Amino acid sequence: MKKIYTGIVLGIFLLLSGPSYGETIVFATGEWPPFIGETLDDYGLHSRILKKVFVKMGHEVKFEFMPWKRVYELTKKGDYIATYTWSKTPEREGEMFYPANELSLSKEVGFYKKSKFPNGLAVSSLDDIKTQNLKVVGIASYWYEKALKEMGIKVHIVSTGELAWKMLNGGRADILIENIDVGKAESQTALGAGKDAGFGMTEPVKTQQMYLIFSRVHPRSKEIMAEYDETVSKMKAAGEL
Repeated sequence: MKKIYTGIVLGIFLLLSGPSYGETIVFATGEWPPFIGETLDDYGLHSRILKKVFVKMGHEVKFEFMPWKRVYELTKKGDYIATYTWSKTPEREGEMFYPANELSLSKEVGFYKKSKFPNGLAVSSLDDIKTQNLKVVGIASYWYEKALKEMGIKVHIVSTGELAWKMLNGGRADILIENIDVGKAESQTALGAGKDAGFGMTEPVKTQQMYLIFSRVHPRSKEIMAEYDETVSKMKAAGEL
């Protein structure tokens, strides 16, 4: 009887002391409504998806909001295990771990002021923007920043989507590249309800996968990322995601 009791106690101890039992995973992130936002219900759609996955893994989650540049740098140095939501670029692939499973698919379009381009803009690539000599307003750390500069396209980089929309609305730029849903939400936040009606959209300039990415130097990154990928794959197969 004593041996059985000892075995039960040891089993419970090992379970409780395991590396992932009851652990709180803290993510660094920024504002990207309607997908991520400190004041949104469940902190936005992407936050809700991550919480669902990590609860399935047996973890609690916590989200800490800050400017995007700080989000990336702190995760890169290992202060946070992971951050979301990011596209894949060669530079980031060298600095962060990308899981096999994406978090979402993003369609990036060009927003423009209808009064400035009443006949619309025939744009479906960065090459089209260059050919038409359009002035771009962009947001720091987005995928297009380096590409635009390397192509010699006129681009003014600002720190937030709100500033980008105000610049576009003021006629100081011709086009803003942004996710469709994010652009619609940000235009109303920056300019007021209903103001999005004054802007048109081009064809998608890029369709890309968006990810939860992990710090390369955090000691738990590889373990948690592997667990994340396994869980997401199972949830997709079961129709839970």
